[in-house]
Amino acid sequence: MKYLLALYPLLVAFLLLATPAQAQEEDPEKPRFRMTDAVSDPQCSDYGTKFERGYVTAPKNNKWVNVMIYFQKKDGTFTNRFYSREGTGFIELNLSDCSFTGNYYAYACYAADNLCKFPTKDQVIAKHKEIQTNKQPQCKVTRAIPYKCEAGVEGMNFESAFIYSPTGGAVDITLFLERKNGDWRKKHYTFYGTGLLLLNIKDCELNGKFRVTVNYATH
Repeated sequence: MKYLLALYPLLVAFLLLATPAQAQEEDPEKPRFRMTDAVSDPQCSDYGTKFERGYVTAPKNNKWVNVMIYFQKKDGTFTNRFYSREGTGFIELNLSDCSFTGNYYAYACYAADNLCKFPTKDQVIAKHKEIQTNKQPQCKVTRAIPYKCEAGVEGMNFESAFIYSPTGGAVDITLFLERKNGDWRKKHYTFYGTGLLLLNIKDCELNGKFRVTVNYATH
């Protein structure tokens, strides 16, 4: 299942980038877009994401900003949507699809910028393949906190991990958690695409040490 992705900075938000966009990251006056809220679509299983809203930062705050977002589907194609707002603030997206992998690319520019050109879907696919060549999936534990047990004993609560699948394909994750006696507890997950995986592992015997392995699923 895919879970809440709210205001999480490691969400895979790429700026894709036709020639006019190359200077975007260097120019502090250029507008930027980041995804802030995306959740699993409750009507879907495995794949499926609902992109709820994102945030535009516009240094020229009274200027209208155009945003084009390209959302990856599990067949490797992208669908795109256009949004616009005046100045800095949120854009309500409210876009969901059971085939979304959670990966996306976004490009923003001022509406009055006549040099701005959004890439085509074919350019997005080509750039995506170039970026993802030989890249492996990644898993990062995002929240692990002490867990209060009876009689003053303290264990650990592993709450969540962020999964990044460069291709958007299914990923196998094995999490090894060390117990206080030196043994290891093992948990296995299969996650579809990119997103936040809720772990919810509460154990009074855990000391907080862990390691993780992650690979593309082969089944």
